[in-house]
Amino acid sequence: MSIVLAISFFIASKRDPGYLRPGFKFIKLLEKLHPGEMCPDCEVLRTSRSKHCATCNRCVERFDHHCPWINNCVGVYNHNPYMVFISSLLIVLILIFTSSILMLSNDCKPDSDPDLAKEQCPLIEFCFGCRNLYFRYIMLLVTLVISLLFGVPASALVYIHVRNYSAGKTTNERLSRKAGRTGSDASS
Repeated sequence: MSIVLAISFFIASKRDPGYLRPGFKFIKLLEKLHPGEMCPDCEVLRTSRSKHCATCNRCVERFDHHCPWINNCVGVYNHNPYMVFISSLLIVLILIFTSSILMLSNDCKPDSDPDLAKEQCPLIEFCFGCRNLYFRYIMLLVTLVISLLFGVPASALVYIHVRNYSAGKTTNERLSRKAGRTGSDASS
């Protein structure tokens, strides 16, 4: 699962999200089209679902949002890898949380019967936490807290994006609609 997380992160962060590129001379387009349909910064014709990202300073086709986790916009070409990334991130955080709970409930006493200790923990010779129980419990509690601190927002993020994805909407469109604007106003 960690490999899926790493690969999807790399693809979502490095792939072109769908930057609009100028295809015609900007001045010629201004003569034939309404200026509201143009992006003066990028000098491109905007589509109904595109938006200019203030962070990247580029127009992105089917703009969802600029994600600080991947340091890239989420658009038409990297939306699927982004969905895989946040879903696998949530799964990894759930696995870390679950394994930490299981480790807290598992007794680790290397000083008792050596055969029993070897059966409970096959790598007991390398287990620093089994020999220092305070360190073990502190590290497990820190791991639980960190996985919860990242897991709660990650689960909300997955929920929101799955909902948007199944409705065929982007975050930008959903938030623009709630603000009382139409889809064409959202692209400006």
